[in-house]
Parts: sequence; structure tokens; C-alpha cells
Amino acid sequence: MRRLVTTSPQLAVLLVVAGMLRTRLADVRADSERGSVTLEQIVISAGLLAIALAVVAAIVAVVHRYMGQLGA
Repeated sequence: MRRLVTTSPQLAVLLVVAGMLRTRLADVRADSERGSVTLEQIVISAGLLAIALAVVAAIVAVVHRYMGQLGA
């Protein structure tokens, strides 16, 4: 690792923060299971949404059928 000589305290702080961010990014990339729970929740939510839409569509179809019988 190379060593930098800084003359301003702001630059020193920025270099430390950049190093911390690089370390954190490396940790996140190393964890391949990260986000799997979120993905599972998205898939389950999408499935539940599809079921709810199917139920609503069925209810609308039944109501339209009965409305057609009342009007005939």
C-alpha cells in the first residue's frame, strides 16, 4: 500500500473516508448471500399480488354476470 503525505487536514479526512468506503465495498462484494432475503420477499409479494389480482378479477366477472342477468 502506498503512503501519501497530505498537507491539508480535509484531504487527510477524505483519504480516510475513501479507504473506509473501499473496505466496506470489498466486504459487501465478498458476501454473496447479501440481499437474498429481500429477493425472497419480492418473489413472495409478487405471488401474493398475482393471487389478489386474480381474486379481484373473479369478483368483477361475477358482478358483471349478475348485472347482465338483472338487465336482461
